Amino acid sequence: MAYRLASKIALITGAAQEIGRSCAELFAKEGTFVFVYDERFRDHQNIVLDIYIGI
Repeated sequence: MAYRLASKIALITGAAQEIGRSCAELFAKEGTFVFVYDERFRDHQNIVLDIYIGI
């Protein structure tokens, strides 16, 4: 894996949903600093924990 996104910063909206969550997981696996937001889901800390625990 090339890690082209390592040390970059990404803001992922819709991170609690299917596509947004998949993007956040992919970016995190590439070494990107991921910030997540989802208007319909207020517990963003759990989203981040789930993403980084899965790596």
